[in-house]
Amino acid sequence: MSHLNDSRARVMEFWRACELFSPPSLPRVDPRDEREPVFQVAAGALLPWEAGHPLQRRRIRPNMTWRYIVYGGVFQLERVRVLLENVFGPGPENFDRAPQGASALFAMLVTEEGRPLLGA
Repeated sequence: MSHLNDSRARVMEFWRACELFSPPSLPRVDPRDEREPVFQVAAGALLPWEAGHPLQRRRIRPNMTWRYIVYGGVFQLERVRVLLENVFGPGPENFDRAPQGASALFAMLVTEEGRPLLGA
């Protein structure tokens, strides 16, 4: 039974490594999008769920509510690729297009009041 658990642990370790080196791209910043606006927030600026933020002036249907995704540790994928190539050298020929844009170390779902939505 120990061999089976060890095998499962190795599979999970492999998938974690795959995810680590295959970060998803973030949505493009677009505060005007009617359905899913995306904001870039500077330090000290109002957050979309805070009073006074432009999003608070938008009206939504009575049976709907805002929910937000907060991305933390945002980084440019191209910068990471260049850093890895500088450390490890260029890889073998690869005809796949390198991922573009930004990714993040974590994402957190929050309620319309800005509280973490646990278990989501």
